[in-house]
Amino acid sequence: MREPKHGKLPNLFGVVLVFAVVELATADANATEPKSTSPIVSSIADALLAEIIPSGRGSLCDFPDKHDPRKPLVVLVPGLLAADNSMNSIRDALCSESFGTSFFTYSSHEGIVSGANLLSKELRRVGTQWPNRNVVLLTHSMGGLVARACVEDKNLNPGNISRLIMIAPPNHGSAIAGLSAAELAKKFSLPNEVALASLKPIDDAIGGFVGRIKEELRPESSVLAALNSNPIPGQISYSIIAGTGGPVPGELIEMSLVLGRLIFGEEPEAKTSLNRVSQLARLDEWTRGRGDGVVSVKSAKLAGVTDIVELPFGHNDFGTETTEVTKQVITEVLNRLRPERK
Repeated sequence: MREPKHGKLPNLFGVVLVFAVVELATADANATEPKSTSPIVSSIADALLAEIIPSGRGSLCDFPDKHDPRKPLVVLVPGLLAADNSMNSIRDALCSESFGTSFFTYSSHEGIVSGANLLSKELRRVGTQWPNRNVVLLTHSMGGLVARACVEDKNLNPGNISRLIMIAPPNHGSAIAGLSAAELAKKFSLPNEVALASLKPIDDAIGGFVGRIKEELRPESSVLAALNSNPIPGQISYSIIAGTGGPVPGELIEMSLVLGRLIFGEEPEAKTSLNRVSQLARLDEWTRGRGDGVVSVKSAKLAGVTDIVELPFGHNDFGTETTEVTKQVITEVLNRLRPERK
């Protein structure tokens, strides 16, 4: 157990990305061999990861002393590279209702299974300290996959989980999370050799932070395929809250594509480029009504889970500020934590 430490990882990630972009800007435009990331980018990424999210470690902050012992304990499991305050709006609402809450911190860049193992150890400690209390796992994004990998593995399931509430879980991956700069270059038909050579520093900088999880979050990766073949534990109630507040209206996407065809006509090369762009533009993940900007509603759904609600939130709407749409999410969460809800 530990006291929470408010991380600054998203901002620090930006520092590394800036260095990578500077390398890109100063790269040889005629280069045909992939450029290695400079030692300064690699060193900064390694140092920040070691300082903020140490490898092989996971921990829960202490539950508050004042909470209602008749209510379940709630463990919040955040998503990829999330700081300790990433779910504060939800946590504050739970605390105001006298729920005992704790926040699980883990090295998300080490992957789903690693996080599940660490979560299992912490939940067993909770079971020892609070032997007669049910525990609810409340997750965001990748945190839902970590929680599922924990409770759906009979060797990891601590036996004290009564409910799993997943907000925006990429149960079938995210096409956006799996994209690389080089792949985007291909989509937009940039000169292949130059693009691969000059964009490699950005890919390496991003890869240095997200690690293996980038591959695991690709739609229907082998890790997700294995996870989705697991049976749902009968003693745990599953709920899914999916977001539809994607940033781009579907109508705008279609209008833009029609305009592109009118401008560029039917030239074979232009038509090929537009087809590639349209595949990217039509991704459910960032289309309003079909996704939250990162995870599609379709990906959030899970076979065998019938308690699913869709709300118009964006993927990263759950920080310190409480908005009207996050209030709707909080209401749905609280409804599922009431004793009469089964």
